[in-house]
Amino acid sequence: DNKEKMANLETLLFSNQVTRTIPDAESKKVNGKPYMYYGVDNKFPQYLWNLYNKSAVLQSIINGTSDYVMGNEIKFGDSISDLVEMANSDYDKLEDVIKKNSIDYLIFGGFAIQILRTRTGNIGEIYWLDMNRCRVNEDRTKLYYSEDWSKWSPDFVEYDIYDPKTGKGDVIYFRGHKTRSTYPVPIYIGALTSVEISTEISKFHLNAILNNFNVSAIINFNNGKPSDSI
Repeated sequence: DNKEKMANLETLLFSNQVTRTIPDAESKKVNGKPYMYYGVDNKFPQYLWNLYNKSAVLQSIINGTSDYVMGNEIKFGDSISDLVEMANSDYDKLEDVIKKNSIDYLIFGGFAIQILRTRTGNIGEIYWLDMNRCRVNEDRTKLYYSEDWSKWSPDFVEYDIYDPKTGKGDVIYFRGHKTRSTYPVPIYIGALTSVEISTEISKFHLNAILNNFNVSAIINFNNGKPSDSI
């Protein structure tokens, strides 16, 4: 009782409190759109990409795992030897395409590859497609690629997804084994909150440094400094 009478604690709030929720990864059908929304607001892959860019821990894990997947060397069969040193007109090596897809798989849980064939039906070029910019229809027979999905009516290119039964299609679309929906989910889906926490803690320490370590609480003694015995 004496302690409560002699001191009170005042908390100083230097910024507005922000309530933040993790975006929903579920796909959503929107009337008038041929493609399914990737997340309720169609921005879930962008959220994952931003999380990867701002979290040092997540980025280190993904980059290190990708390097482990690639190993020291990838050996290819003679049937695609012409694509090894130049897989496409962008001068990507085949190993470059695989590297990009391994990164996409670790960030988004899936990947997409565009296959261009020659007149004889052989593989002519192989391109990596950014999963962040890919959307598909409900039955996963069409893939839509756009540079900017933030618009209500974005411009997109439509591709046929490869069907192994018919052997037809321009794009190989892999959504992983973990998803039960139209789109892939990252293997770290259960750790999104933890990744957010680690990132915000880093921001907290940075802000403390930039503000000269100003305290966020003050203790006022009402009747002078209390003795050690109180």
